[in-house]
Amino acid sequence: MNWLREAINDEKSERASSKRVGLLTATFALSLAVVMLSIAQILGHDAALALGAVAVPLAGLNGYSYVRGIHADKQEQK
Repeated sequence: MNWLREAINDEKSERASSKRVGLLTATFALSLAVVMLSIAQILGHDAALALGAVAVPLAGLNGYSYVRGIHADKQEQK
């Protein structure tokens, strides 16, 4: 579980960051919803609209956090 601790720790304070915990929780919940909806679709339920409603925010959340992470890294190097 070291990887989890490293993922939520802030580099400066070396303590858990509430932003990182929130991002990790939201990403996990949305990812789990995508998996469950995909299984429902495979089993014959019409989950296409719900799958799109969950996958788009998941992609946006991760894209935003990735871009902001790169921006934050560049700011720290200055």
